[in-house]
Amino acid sequence: MAVKPFIKVLIFVSSALFAAYLFREFVISRESAQITQISRLIKWQMDSVTPKKVEDGDKINLLKDNKENKQESKEEKKEEKKEEKKKEEKKEEKKKEEKKEEKKEEKKEGKKKEEKKEERKEEKKVEAEKDEKKGDKKDEKKEKKDEKKEVRKEERKDGKKEEKKEGKKQVKENLVNDKTTTITINTNKLTNLMKENNTGPQLIEISKIWRVKQDNLTLCPEKPPNQKGKIDVDMRSLKLEEIEEEYKDLWPGGHWRPKECKSRQKVAIVVPYRNREPHLRTFLHNIHRFLQKQQLDYAIFVVEQMGNFAFNKGRLTNIGVLEAIRVYPFDCIIFHDVDTYPENDNILYRCSTDPKHTKHLSVYLERIGYKEYYPGFIGGVLALTVEQLRKVNGYSNDFWGGEEKMMI
Repeated sequence: MAVKPFIKVLIFVSSALFAAYLFREFVISRESAQITQISRLIKWQMDSVTPKKVEDGDKINLLKDNKENKQESKEEKKEEKKEEKKKEEKKEEKKKEEKKEEKKEEKKEGKKKEEKKEERKEEKKVEAEKDEKKGDKKDEKKEKKDEKKEVRKEERKDGKKEEKKEGKKQVKENLVNDKTTTITINTNKLTNLMKENNTGPQLIEISKIWRVKQDNLTLCPEKPPNQKGKIDVDMRSLKLEEIEEEYKDLWPGGHWRPKECKSRQKVAIVVPYRNREPHLRTFLHNIHRFLQKQQLDYAIFVVEQMGNFAFNKGRLTNIGVLEAIRVYPFDCIIFHDVDTYPENDNILYRCSTDPKHTKHLSVYLERIGYKEYYPGFIGGVLALTVEQLRKVNGYSNDFWGGEEKMMI
C-alpha cells in the first residue's frame, strides 16, 4: 500500500521533466529560425548597398569630366577675382577724385578767408584813423571837463563843510524827539550804507545816548516779577504811529531798559525782513510789552533786504549782528523770525550762562500743533552770546534755507 503513492510521485515528476524538455527544444528551434531570417535580411541589404562594378572606360570618362569641371571652376574664380580687382580700382579712382575736389574747395575757402582778413585789416586801419581823430577831440573835451570838475569840487567842499555842521545840529535835535520802535538797516548798497541812508551820524548819536551809565542800581531778579505763564497774542496789525504812542518810554532807536534795576543781560533782537510789513507791525506791537515785562536791556534791529534777488537770511542776520555790536555792548543776540510771537512769558529771552550751549526759544510751534518740528531744529527764535557767534564766525552767507543747520 505504501509503494503506490511513491510510484505516482515518480511518474508525475518524470512527466513534468519531459514536458520542460520539449518546451525548451521548441524555444531553441524558434530562436534559430528567427536568427536565420535576420541573417538573410542582412545579406539582402548588403547586396543592395554594394556598388556595381564600373568598367575601365567608364572610369576614364568620369575622371575627364571631373578635371574639366575643376578647370572651369578655376577659370570662373579667376574671372571673379579680376572683376573684383577692377571694382576696387574704380573705387580707389573715385576716392582720389573726391580728395582732389576737396582740396580744391579747401584752397578756394582759404583764399576767401585771406581776402576777408585783408578787408578787415583795411577796415580796422580806417577805423583807427577815425578813432585817432576822435581821440584828439575827446582829449580836448576831457581837459575842459576836468577843469570844470575841479572848480565844482572846490565849491562842493566848501558847501559840504557847512552842510555837515548844519546836519549834526539837525540830528541832535531829531534824536531828542525820535522814539521809533526799531533801527531799520537797509541792505540795498552795503558799501555806502552809512552815507546814503544818513544812519552813520544817527547811530553815533544813538550809541552815545544808549551808553549812559546807570549808577547805584542793583541787579534785576533772576526770575522777573508778575509772570503769568500763558499770555494772549494780539494779532492786530496796528499802524507804526499807534505803536510809537503805545510805547512812549522807548529811547531813540527803539532802545529800552528798566529804571528800577540793572538788567542781567543786554539783548539785541535781530529780525531779517523783506516785504512783510503787516507781520512786522504785529510783532512790534507784542514783543515790546513782552521784553519790558522781563526787565531786559534790549533793542530791536530790523535788517531789510532790498531788490528782487533771492532772500538771504544768513547774510542779513550777520549784518544785523555787526551793526548791533557797533552801537551798544550787547551780551546776547536773539535771531527772531518776523512771524513768530511768544505765547508764554515764562520763556526768558536770555542767552545761556553755559558758554557751550545755545538757547532755542521756539521749540514748540502753534502751526504744527505745539510739537517739535524735527530733531535738531533751531529755527524761529535762537539765542547766542556774542562770543559764541565769534567762535562759529556767524551764519553762512551763501544761501537761504537751512542756515540754522550750518550753525549746528
